[in-house]
Amino acid sequence: FGLFPMQVQNLFDQTRLKWQAQKLGIKRIEATASGGRLEFIENNTAVDSGKIIRLLQLHPKEFKLDGPNRLKFFWIPDVSLEHRIDALEKLLGLIS
Repeated sequence: FGLFPMQVQNLFDQTRLKWQAQKLGIKRIEATASGGRLEFIENNTAVDSGKIIRLLQLHPKEFKLDGPNRLKFFWIPDVSLEHRIDALEKLLGLIS
């Protein structure tokens, strides 16, 4: 039958990303071509706060806190959907 169309593969990738986020206590991911944010479930997250602090210290131009339960991130504009998904998976790996 061949390979899945790109839209189907993107749906699978997005679903896998959603599951990873839910396991970490992230209730929302917003990602656009220029950046986005993670919104954590208040008082119920498996994310290591020390890793977030190190991320903020090492990359202050790429990551910022946006209130007590949101992490904003910025990347090069016009990043493709596939690259955004890869970058989000890496980010989730960095903070878990």
